[in-house]
Amino acid sequence: MTLRHPPERLSLVVGAGRDDSLLRQAFDLAADGIAILDVSGTMAKVVLANAALGAALGAPAAALAGDPLQSWLYPSAAAEAQRAIGEALAGVPRVRVELGLVCANGSRWWAQAQFRRLEHGAEGALALDQERAAFEALLDSADKTEGIAAFREKRRLQFT
Repeated sequence: MTLRHPPERLSLVVGAGRDDSLLRQAFDLAADGIAILDVSGTMAKVVLANAALGAALGAPAAALAGDPLQSWLYPSAAAEAQRAIGEALAGVPRVRVELGLVCANGSRWWAQAQFRRLEHGAEGALALDQERAAFEALLDSADKTEGIAAFREKRRLQFT
């Protein structure tokens, strides 16, 4: 029997990245399951997994570290995962696939997975800086203030 339970989306990031506390908080608190994979060897290994992924698979997130991704996949999904990893490494921005995973209790979970390459160097830092600048601009916006006020007053938003 195949079970579907939250999160039904899975993000797999290929590579390794810099230490950034804001990104780490987002990673840890994300509602979707996220894993960072090391693809330097013959098998993609989980470097880091968030709590949402651990809960979905029925294993502590810390216990997933070091496991080959293939150990959590249906055998029939391994080739599709390997293809997606190859495309992500080749520079395809987002590679989306549906993967069958095997949970710790033996139940099955179908997840819509998205593989992305974790960028290194100046290009990745520039993209992150641009994203952070755009996000920070929203922090002081009238729309943010309106959103909070509308929520508190339990009324519809009136954006400018």
